[in-house]
Amino acid sequence: MAKCFRTWTVLEHGPVEKHSDKVWSVSGKMPGGLQRLMVVAKLSGERLLIHNAIALRDAEMAELERWGKPAYLLVPNGFHRQDAYIFKQRYPELQVLCPKGATAKVAKEVPVDGSYDHDVGDPAVRVFHWRGSQEREGAVLVREADRCSLVVNDMLLNLPRLGGMMGVLLAPTGVASVPRITRWMVVKDRAALKEHLLELSQTPGLGRILVGHGDAIERSAAETLKSAAARLST
Repeated sequence: MAKCFRTWTVLEHGPVEKHSDKVWSVSGKMPGGLQRLMVVAKLSGERLLIHNAIALRDAEMAELERWGKPAYLLVPNGFHRQDAYIFKQRYPELQVLCPKGATAKVAKEVPVDGSYDHDVGDPAVRVFHWRGSQEREGAVLVREADRCSLVVNDMLLNLPRLGGMMGVLLAPTGVASVPRITRWMVVKDRAALKEHLLELSQTPGLGRILVGHGDAIERSAAETLKSAAARLST
């Protein structure tokens, strides 16, 4: 688990990627070099929901602030807390949400205001727990006029093929999948998770999956979820 920062600390990161009028993201690096992703969804009332916060340079933070007012900070699990405290420090009015099963860990770093059952006040944006995950992981579904985006963290990765210990822990790599370490540490009921993945694959207009680690899935999003669900049975 990465050390949690207490002062604004900017690590290597890319530019703000504007997927649509409602969804932006930034890819960055964690200490040690592992890639991670922050996703920002625009809510009604010019508010922003920040998923898996990454401290950015002043210019990029100013760009986000022009886009909307940070209203919610989603800490996606007990291991992705690194920038939570400094975001709450920068935006004291932020409401911090995390999966119910991660509350104790997240609360060690930043006060928690609610869980992934919380209604964020925009019918187009739904935050939810993964079924079968012991409520330790969740996701976000963002609906737009002609497309839906699914924002996930460690439940589904899309990494290139890896060797060594990381390749073992995150297997199967080279394909979008539920990684081995998540199956070991988070998933309690594979059948329930499989059913949830298949249910989400039927989401009308599902066209994008943004993962916590790895490349965004911009094509065949529904088929990707179906394939990941099938691998849970092997």
